[in-house]
Amino acid sequence: MSKLLSAELHRLFKSKCFYIAAFAMLVLTMYLILMDCNSNARLELGESFDEIFFCMPPYFGLFISTFAALFIGTEYSDLTMRNKVVVGHSRTEVFIANLLTCIVAAVLLFIIWAVSGCVGIPYFGIENIDLNVCLLKLLVSFFTIIALTAIFGTISQLITSKATGAVAGIFLALALLLAGSYFYNALNEPPTTFSYVQISEEGGIKYGDEVPNPAYVGGKMRDVYEVMLRLLPTGQQILIADEPLENPAFMIVCSVVVAIIATSVGYLGFRRKDLR
Repeated sequence: MSKLLSAELHRLFKSKCFYIAAFAMLVLTMYLILMDCNSNARLELGESFDEIFFCMPPYFGLFISTFAALFIGTEYSDLTMRNKVVVGHSRTEVFIANLLTCIVAAVLLFIIWAVSGCVGIPYFGIENIDLNVCLLKLLVSFFTIIALTAIFGTISQLITSKATGAVAGIFLALALLLAGSYFYNALNEPPTTFSYVQISEEGGIKYGDEVPNPAYVGGKMRDVYEVMLRLLPTGQQILIADEPLENPAFMIVCSVVVAIIATSVGYLGFRRKDLR
């Protein structure tokens, strides 16, 4: 097992795909944060450092899914996956080694994001940053990254085609992001709304009567939406980016549960998969 994992890590640090992902993460993070800092100053939006710093995690799924599909898909296309089993490695060892390698890559990308995101510190000044809030959000974000890696790392081992795996991973990452956005936006709908909003020729605004908002989610369904928002890693990432952090322990437990379920389902599928 140790030799297999060592070989995978050696391949990781020689992977062009990983270095491209790392470079893209570095450049995109710095660009987004500098742009947000500029907009914050120019428009006087009053955003805090953590609101700008954590704008990137919701897009982590796209990076992880693409990397995992290309990295593991190469083993299928080169018949390396089959050869590992032929020479005596068990499917369990192969599965775990591949998944751990993907986790290492994801953690490294996470570190690159966290370090490059510090480019925004001079704008706010270290004395104006709540380090406790940032560190706690970093911890919760870390577990969302592990959950996403468990999802995409296992899916990549179940899809033989590298191209198909990459496309499927990207679509799933987008679906998870859209699902998280849906639950978040639904929960932010107010209980009431105005029957109409009218803008006069002079530029004034006239509001109609307050009426119940049909889009408002209440009752037991609201509880379901709140659980789903926190169960989805992307939902947690949206919350971390846009809201004060509430009940972080529950969010971490949700990420761990998602990682365990994804790994278990993927492992059972991999054991039955034809590697020829």
